[in-house]
Amino acid sequence: MGRPSSSRVVLAALGLWLSACSSATTTEIVVVVESEVAPLNSVRLRVTNEGRAVLEQTLSTRGEGSVSVPLTFGVTSRDGLDSVLRVDAYGLVGGRERVRAHGRTRFIRGQRRVLRVVFEADCVDVRCDEGFTCHDGACEDGYVDPSALPRYEGRLPDGGLEPVSIEGLDAGPDAGIVDGGPTCEADGGTIGEPPGCTLAKWPPRPLCSAGGTDGRERSIALRDPRFDQTSERWQRIGYDLDGLCTSPLDAEPRAECETPGGSPLADGIQGRDNSVGDVIAGTLVTFLPDFAIGVTDTARTGKNAPIVRITDWNGQPDDDRVQVWVAGAVDVVPSDYERPAGPFELDTARPDPRWDGTDIAYLSTTYFAAGLEDMPFVRDDNAYVAGNVLVARFPDRAPIDVATGRGTARMLLSDVRLVGRFAADGERFEEATILGRMSQADVVALASDLGLCAGVSPVTDMYLAAFTALVGRTLDVRGVPGTGGPGLPCDAVSAAVPFEATFPVTVGGLVPTRIEPSGCR
Repeated sequence: MGRPSSSRVVLAALGLWLSACSSATTTEIVVVVESEVAPLNSVRLRVTNEGRAVLEQTLSTRGEGSVSVPLTFGVTSRDGLDSVLRVDAYGLVGGRERVRAHGRTRFIRGQRRVLRVVFEADCVDVRCDEGFTCHDGACEDGYVDPSALPRYEGRLPDGGLEPVSIEGLDAGPDAGIVDGGPTCEADGGTIGEPPGCTLAKWPPRPLCSAGGTDGRERSIALRDPRFDQTSERWQRIGYDLDGLCTSPLDAEPRAECETPGGSPLADGIQGRDNSVGDVIAGTLVTFLPDFAIGVTDTARTGKNAPIVRITDWNGQPDDDRVQVWVAGAVDVVPSDYERPAGPFELDTARPDPRWDGTDIAYLSTTYFAAGLEDMPFVRDDNAYVAGNVLVARFPDRAPIDVATGRGTARMLLSDVRLVGRFAADGERFEEATILGRMSQADVVALASDLGLCAGVSPVTDMYLAAFTALVGRTLDVRGVPGTGGPGLPCDAVSAAVPFEATFPVTVGGLVPTRIEPSGCR
């Protein structure tokens, strides 16, 4: 069986046949990748169907054996079902990604439709949330209703795009087999309820990769957590947790559980579950107007910054297994700071970090069993990287702490994940979010860490009572995934906290300092 040359696009999907020419009677989406940006050295394409990653292929657009833009190829649905096709395209200059475009649509049985994915000049260096694409310099939903797509007649051009199939599909005698086969573990997904809803999900585990490691250990400090998600920001923060696009305006609203108020809370865009950002965070901003500023200002001093340690990564865009742990830093200091002998206390004055990639992070033994660095509490030894996105799932109620102006705020989540998109150099994240489910009691405890305490004043008591009641009305998910159903009450809220700045650091070791949530003392 012949193998396509390296200059040809190699694309395949379960249930799909990607072809360079197809008959007019097939169920097909003709993808056209165009560019207003010049000069591009290469184009990276990623195609998925129903959340299942197919393959990521980088194509040279210059030199011998290169392909030309626009790129045109057909994606044929062999069973004719109206499944969702997703195309992600990345334009590279000098090996660095400068522009990206995204498109999603559905097949229409027996029809051929054209999906255009365009690198726009106004979108150079613009980064949009998952599921969104840049148009005229702004981010918008990348889904296009297939009925709005133009029909395609005739024969596809021979643009150097060669069909490939996997097991069970007849792609012709010259087709090659995709190395690695189907996805190793499909814990992502895009289609939810009601029908037609495309969910915002972290990427699924990639095709079985070669694995291995590049021999490097990476440590990344998370800074500037955004608790203030007012002005509808919450709608674009986080991911879907329950497989539903919940809207109280639907004729028959679908929800994971019964909400205390009877009418379910609306999800964010593409089913994003983030009731904390929708209701609770805005209320905290009202009750404690200075807390968000205090969180940001304290984080920038390096006190109790969450540090993400990544090992066993092959350094490539896809790796089906890496190891990740998170621990809180007592402090992050400049590399030329001479650590004095004796205790390393939280409230000791030390120089602020430079945040230039050379800083040293000293971690608290709070986050390690028996103070041993190889026994972190917040760990995932089966995390993965897919399309340069790290996905890690941590144990339930693992301590995720951030510094505030008055101490430490502790998030205790279940079904908790860290999702971070690596920057081009792989040394930090362009964006990173911690998300999961939080019980009513743990939300109230978090509020106390931020300074909403009983007995301080009659006004504070009134705020605390109102806040506690509000949390009870905001419950939108079950604390344990998969335990919901008709008649079962919601017992947790959904939460997502993005970190707006991340920096590479070097871990200087562990120091015997206890980090505890501030609480109300």
